[in-house]
Order: sequence, then C-alpha cells, then structure tokens
Amino acid sequence: MQSSAGAAALGAELDVIRAVVFDLDGVLRHFDPVDHIEAVHGIPNGGLHAAAFAPEVLDDAVCGRVTYEAWIVAVGSLLAARHGEAARPAAAAFGALPDRVDLDVLAIARALRPRYTTAILTNGTTRIEGECARLGLTDELDHLFNSARVGYAKPDRRVFEHALAALAVKPDECVFTDDSEHKLSGARDLGMHTIHYTGAAALIDALRALGVVGV
Repeated sequence: MQSSAGAAALGAELDVIRAVVFDLDGVLRHFDPVDHIEAVHGIPNGGLHAAAFAPEVLDDAVCGRVTYEAWIVAVGSLLAARHGEAARPAAAAFGALPDRVDLDVLAIARALRPRYTTAILTNGTTRIEGECARLGLTDELDHLFNSARVGYAKPDRRVFEHALAALAVKPDECVFTDDSEHKLSGARDLGMHTIHYTGAAALIDALRALGVVGV
C-alpha cells in the first residue's frame, strides 16, 4: 500500500477529502486468465499481454487516436509478427474474455457515495462506456473518465487535471487508487492523495488513514 505524503496528519481530520476516484481494470473489474488462449494459438506464456499492452499498439487506443476495433486488429498483427500467423486470432479471443465486477470494491464505492463524489478514471478504449453500462457500473459511480475520450492516458498529469476540473475539487481533496504504481505518478505530482491498490481490505485501511469515513 502506498499513500501520499501527509496522510498521517490528515488521518485525524474528517471530510477533508471530497472525491474518491477508482481505476477500472485491476481494481473495480477483473478478467479471466489468458493462458488457455495462448495455449490454443501457440503463444508463449505472457506473450498475449505483451502484445496487447505494447506501447506501439496500446497508446493510440487509450488516447483515442484509434477505435477499439482498430486496436484489436493491430494486436493481431503484432501477435502474427511475433509468433506466427496462427497467433493472429488470439487478439479477438482476448477481446472477448469474460469480465466481472469486484464486488468488494464496489461495496466500498457504494458506501462512499452518500458523502463523497465517486468516479472511475481508466486508460480505456472507445468501448469502455458500453462495457461499464453492461456491467452496471455507470449508475454506481458519479463520473466515468475514459482516457480515450480525454485524449491523454495515465500517468500523464493532464488526464488527472481533466478529472479534477470536472469534479470541481482541488488535488488535495481527491484520492485516486490504481493497481499500477507507475500510473499513480501523475496524480501524485499534482498533489492528489494516491493509494496503490493491493486489495479491498488494504484500500479501506488507506482511505481511513486519509480521514475518509463511511467505509
């Protein structure tokens, strides 16, 4: 768990925080493993994620320069270049992986909402809005910030500035949690309170240490 400097001093104060922002994937949502897809298509372990999240294909998708569909095509081409033509269809299978909401984290968001503004901030594709609606998350939190619509992706501080402006809160009035330590850096640079997500119980402890009540 990693929280921003000054958390201990804030712990005794209530209602300093006005907004709590959650990452989506790895925090509020989880996907099934990809091992079986790799096995079927002859891709070495870790090769599918390495292609899907390679900056040369991912950056355009999460910054909204290409559609979700174009990203999947690019992932397939990269898989074929790296592992042979038989690997290309793995991209579509990756895009169809079952996903599920983390009910423990959703319970935290629900508990916070009566007192705090809640939001999702995700490095997403042009499909994120539909995915969140399908999962029922759109109505569970107050705002959805999708990097593909904003034009900047975490850890770029500009995506956090966009969220802060929309939430109408100062950096020190906002908490952001992400399962990637690297993606917290832009928020931390702005003076936001950050929590490196490692599990729901640890998240509750970190929020309480920041003076957040209701969890």
